[in-house]
Amino acid sequence: MEPPPKFGPPIKGIAIHYREAFAEKKEAVEHMVTFMQKPDASLSKCRPEAIRRFGLMPAMNMSEEKLRVVSEWLWEQFDPELKRLHDSGHHH
Repeated sequence: MEPPPKFGPPIKGIAIHYREAFAEKKEAVEHMVTFMQKPDASLSKCRPEAIRRFGLMPAMNMSEEKLRVVSEWLWEQFDPELKRLHDSGHHH
């Protein structure tokens, strides 16, 4: 969920990138659902170094409805305090 990452980028970090990239939850969720069905580095909201370190996630073999639930949950993991630390350059 939070830094330091072990197997993939921290969920809370991914949530920050989605909040930076999308103004609206609906738009972000649509993007996440599409991305999870067919991951593509050019569509990723993670930093390139995270993709180099962890690779892309595998395609999720789940119903669109379940992917939407996961995406909405991820959007809600945004932590303003972690974003403040992220913006000030204090990475863990």
